[in-house]
Amino acid sequence: MRPVIQAERAAKNLQFEQALEYYAKAESRFNRFESAKQLFPDAYQAVVTNQLRILYRMDELDRLLEIAATHTETAPARFWSGAALFAKAVAQTEKEAQVAWLGRAREEFRNALELVPNDWDTKYNYELTEKLLAELRDKPSPPEQILELLRPKPKEGEPPSKPVG
Repeated sequence: MRPVIQAERAAKNLQFEQALEYYAKAESRFNRFESAKQLFPDAYQAVVTNQLRILYRMDELDRLLEIAATHTETAPARFWSGAALFAKAVAQTEKEAQVAWLGRAREEFRNALELVPNDWDTKYNYELTEKLLAELRDKPSPPEQILELLRPKPKEGEPPSKPVG
């Protein structure tokens, strides 16, 4: 478990590349000893999930998707894969590409929900992606920023919306 402790320390100090190296080392140890995965499933799951979380934070979406593709049986891998695909959709400028990436993101979130139906983060992301896809399909052309579909600018003359909370 030493690589996990080292990885957590590195991540806490914002040394993400070093943390990823330690997590990869820990994962390779788990992979060498299948019984360790069965004896410590939560620890193994945390190693994989933390790698994906760090890759997302570093905006290493392609690397994230590669690793997540090898762990499709887990809800966190599906969740982070969906988050990466959503981020790729937001970065697109063409409507067809946005719809394609969002469609893939929605499927990943849906698959994660099938594995863990009561995860509120996944439910929120799924519903957000679903709403954005519907809005994007209804609009003749996408706005400059895709997220403007969810929060449109107020029309002239309308009072500003009241803050909540």
